[in-house]
Amino acid sequence: MIKGLLFDLNGTLIDIYTSETDEQIYRTVSNFFDYFNIKISPSMLKEEYFTVLKRQKQESMEEFPEFDVVKLFDEITKKYGFDELEPNLPPEYNKIQEMIKMAQNKINSINSLLFVLGLKSSIFCTKKVS
Repeated sequence: MIKGLLFDLNGTLIDIYTSETDEQIYRTVSNFFDYFNIKISPSMLKEEYFTVLKRQKQESMEEFPEFDVVKLFDEITKKYGFDELEPNLPPEYNKIQEMIKMAQNKINSINSLLFVLGLKSSIFCTKKVS
């Protein structure tokens, strides 16, 4: 009976081709980070990426070290001012959120009235929008 199986995909069973040197990747990620008040230029992001990547591999005790991309980006975003609670989203986003809350309040009021009257409605949702 087989109880477990370990294997390595990349370089063993398949080859994953990525272009970590493509400038467009860092420009796109840098623009995305800007929405969360993470101010880092594409060139600095690329430099930080390879710096953290190199350090992770050097700190590893493995003969053929992998890297932890989640920790890598976590380190970079914290260094450059990640603010999870206050993303810098366009003003339209807040207006849309307000409209959704207003609509949900009206739906909740209608559902409450229907409940008091002993009526049921499958038209209105009861899930609260936060």
